[in-house]
Amino acid sequence: MGGFRSAPFLDSLKSRAQSNWMLRGNLRSAPLGGPLILFEFEDVAEAKRVLHSGVKWFKGKCLLLDWWKPSVG
Repeated sequence: MGGFRSAPFLDSLKSRAQSNWMLRGNLRSAPLGGPLILFEFEDVAEAKRVLHSGVKWFKGKCLLLDWWKPSVG
């Protein structure tokens, strides 16, 4: 099964995100604890495009994307 913290889930999510979001640069991901995941985009313009392109879903779970700030993570 696996939750957001399991390595196979994160690898699958990252792979699907790169493909579905049609990224031109690299994408890094890391669990921050609980349900929080940090996505690090190589290109800020790509991050803005993805952030503003609507709701994201993965395996029946809604991904609520927002800019990282120390008060969150």
